[in-house]
Amino acid sequence: MCTNSAEFSDPKNNKGYEFDELIERIGQRAEHLLKTKEPINITGGEPTIVPHFVKLLNWLRKNFPRNEIVCVSNGRMFSYEDFAKQVLRVDNLKLEIAFHGHTPRLYDEISGVKGGFPQTLQGIKNILRFRNDSHLIETRTVIIRQNHKRLDDILGFVHENFKGLDTVVLIFHELEGQCGDHLGGVAVSYKDIEKEVVRNIEKWSKKIDDLRLYHFPLCVLPSGLWPHTWRTLPAREVSFPDNCAKCLYRKYCMGVHNEYRRLVGDEEFKPVDSKILLKTSRGQEFIYHPIVAIGDQP
Repeated sequence: MCTNSAEFSDPKNNKGYEFDELIERIGQRAEHLLKTKEPINITGGEPTIVPHFVKLLNWLRKNFPRNEIVCVSNGRMFSYEDFAKQVLRVDNLKLEIAFHGHTPRLYDEISGVKGGFPQTLQGIKNILRFRNDSHLIETRTVIIRQNHKRLDDILGFVHENFKGLDTVVLIFHELEGQCGDHLGGVAVSYKDIEKEVVRNIEKWSKKIDDLRLYHFPLCVLPSGLWPHTWRTLPAREVSFPDNCAKCLYRKYCMGVHNEYRRLVGDEEFKPVDSKILLKTSRGQEFIYHPIVAIGDQP
């Protein structure tokens, strides 16, 4: 179930589950979750429209008090103040809110619904209004053909209207689900968006404290932007073109989505053979965010 029908979303995720069924499924991993304290991810479809969503959050917090709960949402249900208050009474909660367009027209075009923009806008504002110090709040913008030339406007709108965000994320689309089916109308290549991404990360990272790029191989970006890249796809979904074996920085790179290689090809991916001074992270953080700084960057 989802209140948006964007062409880049994956309909395989649109499943509804009864409360008892969800509890049973979570119970199968309870021992592991309690031991590792890894985050518990709630996705969809749109999870917030499930009638027992708040009940589920409270059950999770009671039974897994030390695990972060992560929820991906389009934010529209949070426009209802009572709902927002109920959800944000749950501590140690991370909300990842989709925000793909900064005007009603662009939002409607991308989301596939009419009139959703005011709800999303109010939803994010309510979240920021009722959050507490244990919450993490981020917006996520999937870069597609309809919005890649509007990134400056989108980031400017986010910066101006959503004070208090912890993170702002730009995500290169995955060529699967409806995005793969609507390749010509939605998809772009890394080459198509390179100039826009570089220009806007360089500009807005000076104003937005934590501005991230997800699903980007290192070689499609100048090395100065590498600290903004995160490895965000599971190993089973990515691979490396043959010439990546010559790259000096392969161990820090996410690789390329398998469907991108199949549908678009490998020609734009070139090994980086020049020596670049890196400051890297350690431990668990290295898995997801290996490069902290380049050269003398702080």
